[in-house]
Amino acid sequence: MARVQEINIAGVCFKTKAALKAFCKEMLGRYSDQQTVNAEDFKFLVALVQQRHSHGAEKIGCGAARIFKAPAPPPNYGTSCFWIERIDGTVERFSYINCLKGGAE
Repeated sequence: MARVQEINIAGVCFKTKAALKAFCKEMLGRYSDQQTVNAEDFKFLVALVQQRHSHGAEKIGCGAARIFKAPAPPPNYGTSCFWIERIDGTVERFSYINCLKGGAE
């Protein structure tokens, strides 16, 4: 039987992808739209994108200045997601779910 390997993101260990997904969902739910995440969550989310997103380097770009919650663009009306504001002022959304899948969004 294969041994389950823990997932470590910025020093936080998860036994399963489901546990990591629940942690991220709870984090997103703590914030209101347009609210910047706190320093601890910022560190975690930057590491999540860098380690697990298939386009993490592109998402971070020239560097992350802040991460905030905001409405997702169409066609995802009624939902919110995390957005990265880069140090050059540009913004890019990302889905924590796609980080778990290694997706491109």
